[in-house]
Amino acid sequence: MPQDRESGSRAAHWGLATAAAIAAAIGATKVRNGSNECIFEGQRVVIKCAHERTAYVGVLSDMLDRIDGVIGAFERPDGVYDLRCMSRDEYLRRMRRSLSRSHAPHRGQQVRRADFELHGRYLRTVRI
Repeated sequence: MPQDRESGSRAAHWGLATAAAIAAAIGATKVRNGSNECIFEGQRVVIKCAHERTAYVGVLSDMLDRIDGVIGAFERPDGVYDLRCMSRDEYLRRMRRSLSRSHAPHRGQQVRRADFELHGRYLRTVRI
């Protein structure tokens, strides 16, 4: 089902809240409120969360210019999250362009969950 403004807003709120809880669980330090960017193991990363049936996570182009890596937090059927980290360069190699009508530079760049599983470094599994 396509996302509308309301469902998109709910998804964004869920993603920020879930990323904040995951950051706290792994000892990452949030860079600022209202963002899912943080410092983890001395690097600036973004935590991107995906529900169990979500096949992709996306990072905005301008964010890719300032981070060192992406942590994909992928929900499992039992409600826990598998965390996998991918360097910025690996993320750039694996991403696909957004399929939106606008290909403006601010649009999201997505990577498949399967690519995180194949090419990302497993960090840990967390329950939040």
